[in-house]
Amino acid sequence: MKRKWFLVIIAALLVAATSVFYWLRTRPTHIEKFYEPTSDEAQIARDAQTEYAALDMTPLETFSDLNQSQAYFDRVPIQDPQPATTQIPAAVSDTELAEAKAKLRATIAQFMHYRFTTTGDPERDADRYIAWRHNRGDIIKPRDDRWLYWEETYESIMGKPLPPGANLDRAYREIQLRCNEEMPPTSRIVSMSDDPAEALLVTYWAHTHIWEDQPIINHPRGKQYWLGGKGGGFSSWFKCALEDPKHFTRVQVNLHATAGIIVETEDGSRYPITLSLVWNTTTKDWMIYGLGVANADLAQIRGVVF
Repeated sequence: MKRKWFLVIIAALLVAATSVFYWLRTRPTHIEKFYEPTSDEAQIARDAQTEYAALDMTPLETFSDLNQSQAYFDRVPIQDPQPATTQIPAAVSDTELAEAKAKLRATIAQFMHYRFTTTGDPERDADRYIAWRHNRGDIIKPRDDRWLYWEETYESIMGKPLPPGANLDRAYREIQLRCNEEMPPTSRIVSMSDDPAEALLVTYWAHTHIWEDQPIINHPRGKQYWLGGKGGGFSSWFKCALEDPKHFTRVQVNLHATAGIIVETEDGSRYPITLSLVWNTTTKDWMIYGLGVANADLAQIRGVVF
């Protein structure tokens, strides 16, 4: 009798151990948990995905001609900033705002052309993009930039330490080429929405200490269509050479913009990408500081450096 119970206990322990082992093997990783949406966020994504699926798309090669890229974004409506208030007044004059809106179209057209279209030669593509950023007055962020983690990121991607005194332009080029080569199909953009009315250009005032729920999006598709219930993104490796180091922290109001398009990737995934920009009142041009994605499997979207 004792032997029988002993065998039952052993069997139960084996079942328990197997269950624990299976749970350990199949449970979500900390990264998967981080990206896992709530039920509400998942519903927002499902609703948005239904709308993305109905869009007509155009091959990204269309924008390999910069003039065609510019013509496309010239037809995208631009949303003006929200009415100014005593607390959040207008950051620029009406004349400068008109200039900023024109340059916003040019900036997003050039960004799509230089960063996401290809000549068929990855090294030439990387050089063209870097040259475009430099021609805008942008420089690679310094090695001690607190958001890029240069040493850790370089070693993680390249499999070797970043040498002391390394040329950061060349290091960035290595990173971009490696990430482009190894990025998953969900990150490889092959087409975008065909109709310019389906794109997004929004300008808005933002106080450095009073962000509230920015940006305000009056696009017919709605804010959740563009920003989702849960989103992720990437920081630019570049910054404006004349960027004021206190631009984002000084108590002031800035002119910001969000530029968005719906893209389709190599595996058929569709989602919005949104470029975040802020107007530089010294250079009279837009500073690019972030690229966002939403309403997608965020854990599968990686390797995008810009």
